[in-house]
Amino acid sequence: MHTQLDRTLVRVALTIDKRPQVDEKTGKVLRDSKKAVLFEANESRKPYMVFDEHRDAPKGFAVKVSPRGKSFIVQVRQGTRVIKTKVGDINEFESMQNAYEAAFQSLKTIRETSRNPNTIRRHRQLGEYTLGEVFDVYKTYLTTERKPRAKPNSILSLAKGIAKFEPWLSRRVVDITTDEIKARFNELYEKAPTATEAAFRWASSAVSRKIDNDLLATGSRGERPAIVSNPFHILKVNNMYRNRKELEEAYEEGRTRNPLNVRAGDNENLTAFLNTIWDKRGMRRTGCDYLLLNFLWGCRKSEHAGLKWKELLSPDEVPVSSWVDLKGGMVFFYKTKNGLSHRLPLGDFAKKILQERQEFMAETQETQDLGKRRLFVFPAESPLSKTGHYSSPNELLESIRADAGVDKFSMHDIRRTTGRMCESLDFSEKMTKRVLNHGVKSVTDRYTEAEWARFAEHMLRLEQAFMARCPRAWNALRPLHLQPLDEKPWTPKPLRSKESKSIRKSPVKETRA
Repeated sequence: MHTQLDRTLVRVALTIDKRPQVDEKTGKVLRDSKKAVLFEANESRKPYMVFDEHRDAPKGFAVKVSPRGKSFIVQVRQGTRVIKTKVGDINEFESMQNAYEAAFQSLKTIRETSRNPNTIRRHRQLGEYTLGEVFDVYKTYLTTERKPRAKPNSILSLAKGIAKFEPWLSRRVVDITTDEIKARFNELYEKAPTATEAAFRWASSAVSRKIDNDLLATGSRGERPAIVSNPFHILKVNNMYRNRKELEEAYEEGRTRNPLNVRAGDNENLTAFLNTIWDKRGMRRTGCDYLLLNFLWGCRKSEHAGLKWKELLSPDEVPVSSWVDLKGGMVFFYKTKNGLSHRLPLGDFAKKILQERQEFMAETQETQDLGKRRLFVFPAESPLSKTGHYSSPNELLESIRADAGVDKFSMHDIRRTTGRMCESLDFSEKMTKRVLNHGVKSVTDRYTEAEWARFAEHMLRLEQAFMARCPRAWNALRPLHLQPLDEKPWTPKPLRSKESKSIRKSPVKETRA
C-alpha cells in the first residue's frame, strides 16, 4: 500500500489495531472527501508497511507498523536482489525530513557497497568502536536481547556508570590503555569506592561482550578481530577491586547495613519500631501495612509495591503479574531481581492485614473513585500517580525511625531484619534463602506438597515472631486459635507532622511555631 505520509499520520493515526483501506487494483490508500485516511480493523495484528508518495521522499521509503512499534524502512533493488534496511524507529526523528535524509544516506551506502548498512554496522570491529558506542550496544542487549531483560534499576546503575567515563566516551576502545584505566580508577575511587567499582565492572562487561561478538563474527568470515583481550581486566588482574572481606569491613565502618536488633536485650529495637508503625497505622494505613508486610515477607521494596489482587486480573495477566491470592493463601512475585518468580505462603497475620486492606479500599471507594488504583494491594495516594501503586515510603520510614529512636535505617534494612529473624529462629541456610529468594538457583515457584507445607510452617513461625514484639498488633490481628498476649505499657511519642524536612529544620519556622 502507498500514500503520502505526514508526521501526524505516522505518529498518531497508524496503529497495529487498524490498517488503512486500500484500492485493490492500484494499491493506493483510500481517503474520504476531507482527505482523511480510511481505516479497517486489523484483527490479526499482522504487521504492515505503507510506502511514501511524498515528492521529497526517497524511492522505496516506508513506515512499518508492527506490534512492537513503528519504524521507517527503505528498500531498493540492487542487481537481482532487493535490499531492505531499517532507517530507525519513528521516535528517533524530529521530522519527516530528518527521516528522509537518513534514508538517503542508507541508500547511498547500499549503492556503494551492495550491502545492507545495518549489516555493515554489525560487522564493525571493536577497534572501530568508541567506548560510548560499546555502552550503547551493551544497553541495547540488556534491554531487548538478554533473558531475562535487565530491571530498570540495573539500567539506572548502568547510566550512572557511563557518566563516570564522560571524558572517554568519544575515544576508541583500542586507544584506551591499561595505565589510563588504572589511573582513572584510582582517581574516582578516592571519592566514591562503591560507585567506581560498579562503573568499571559495567565497562568491563560491555567490552567483554563486544569482544566475544567480534570473535564469532570475524571467525565466521575467516578474519582476525581487532582486540582479543579486555583492557579493563587489568583491575581484576591487579586485585584493585575489594574482596568480600574488605567489602564487609567497609559496610561495617560506613554503617551502610543497619538491620534492627531482634534478640532480647538492651540493644533490641525491633519492638519500638513495630509499635511505632502500629501507632501510625490509623493515619497512614497503606504505608504502614506496606512496611508491616515487608517485615513478614522479607521482600525487596519494589517487589511488593506493585502487587495486585489476583481476582481482578484476567487469565492472561495472572502469569505475568505480581499478585495476592487470599483464597489460595499465597503471594506471587513475578520475575524478581534475580530473574526468578517467587511464591510465599500467607500466614494468619498477613491474611488478616490483607483482608483489612480490602475492607479499607472498599470504604475508600465509596468516597473517591480509585480507578485503576483499585487493582493494587497498595494503591497510590494520588490519582495522578503514573504507576497507580504506592511507592514512596521514605518520608514515613524516616518518621518511624526517628520516633522509634533508631539511629539509621533504610528500606532494604527491613529485608536484612527479616534475614536476621530467620537466623534467630534457627532456620537452615537453605530455608532462609528460600524465604528471601536470595541466591536460589532453582525455580522457586515449584514445590511438592510436602515442601510447600514445610515452607508454610516456617513462614508462620517467622510472622508470629515479628507480631509478638507488638502485642497490641498481635491481639488485634490474631486468629482465634492463638492466645492473646499481655499488652505491656507503651507510651508512643507524638505523631510527627506531615511538614517537609526542610520546614521542620528551618530555625525561622520553628521560632514562628
